[in-house]
Amino acid sequence: MVHIPMGDLLRARAKFLPELGEFISNGRLVPDDVVVSVLKERLADSDCASRGVLLDGFPRTRAQAESLQRVGVEISAVLHLQVADDVVVDRIAGRRIDPLSGKIYHVKDNPPPPEIAGRVIQREDDTPEKIRRRLVTYHQERDAILEFCRDTVRTIHVGDGSDEALPADVRPLRVFDEVRKAVEGDTYWGSVIRSEIIAKACADLDSELGDAHEKPDI
Repeated sequence: MVHIPMGDLLRARAKFLPELGEFISNGRLVPDDVVVSVLKERLADSDCASRGVLLDGFPRTRAQAESLQRVGVEISAVLHLQVADDVVVDRIAGRRIDPLSGKIYHVKDNPPPPEIAGRVIQREDDTPEKIRRRLVTYHQERDAILEFCRDTVRTIHVGDGSDEALPADVRPLRVFDEVRKAVEGDTYWGSVIRSEIIAKACADLDSELGDAHEKPDI
């Protein structure tokens, strides 16, 4: 699938549209009509039509979700990462980007190597104050989006205090494992093979072999 990070798409356009850059730098939502217009243009590219897409950071409002339906985009799954606000602030405020390679680091969890530490940058909208402003908007819009996409929503809890939540300091690979499990269901065995599935598979195979021995096809 083609990965489409909406934030990157909009930041690229902001170089030519100062008013768009103002929304982004202040941690405010870009108007729906602008976001939808930018996305529709990207979805028209041939790679999206042939491979399907993973939309990252979209939709952020119910109106944006409805716009997908209007243009005939079929949503197969919505991944809802429900993460505690304090964890979100810590993750994003600690993010640093290497402007040459585009690689992303974190000051605590994945610090940049010494040879590039002096050139990494922090995005201007990655300050704790602006992150919390974005979170307020997110919480205001989230329930309406989940209600609209109801049957396709898959929720993964991280550090939010719920019974099924992964710990706040969980490693990315563990979250990825839960995401794959949510999307692929029983067809995904995970990074650790589940013994009960193997046992069942062996039992079924023994049964089939037994039937074959008892009733040979002549």
